Amino acid sequence: MILDLKSLFAQDRAVLPIVYELDLRAFEWMGETPLREPIRVVGSVENRASVVTLTLRCAVAYTAACDRCGAETTNRYEVPLTRTLTMQRAGAEDAADDLLELPDAQLDLDALCTEEIVLNLPRKHLCREDCRGLCPVCGRNRNTDPCHCVPDGGDERFAVLRVLRDAADGNETGNC
Repeated sequence: MILDLKSLFAQDRAVLPIVYELDLRAFEWMGETPLREPIRVVGSVENRASVVTLTLRCAVAYTAACDRCGAETTNRYEVPLTRTLTMQRAGAEDAADDLLELPDAQLDLDALCTEEIVLNLPRKHLCREDCRGLCPVCGRNRNTDPCHCVPDGGDERFAVLRVLRDAADGNETGNC
């Protein structure tokens, strides 16, 4: 969506509400298409005392395999976006991160929102915060199908940590 903001730059106290859906379902990220629902973008562009400000919230649904157990899950989050818009910068030293120069008063909202969403994609994706992952012995999902495997012992340098983990889990035997 291209916004023509010439009249907004010229009129003090002008407000342009923004409500639309951005379709990034074809967007590919690490071999997957995680943005399977349209992204709802809500906000406004306001001219207050000749300072034009863009304020948006992008509601994103991110679907991918859990990093611990592999179960496909969808997490929802919001990406806030605030930029001060200008038709020309005062000087080269005026290079603030939130300042966006629009020499022709045209704003490509799709490109700006897409960039901000991609920069804020989750680095770690979990089905839930306390996901127990897969059993390293039998491969079962320990969230839904507890097993009674005895770990192979692993690296002895971590033995003290295993004792602490087992005590915290209430599992004194060292089983999964």
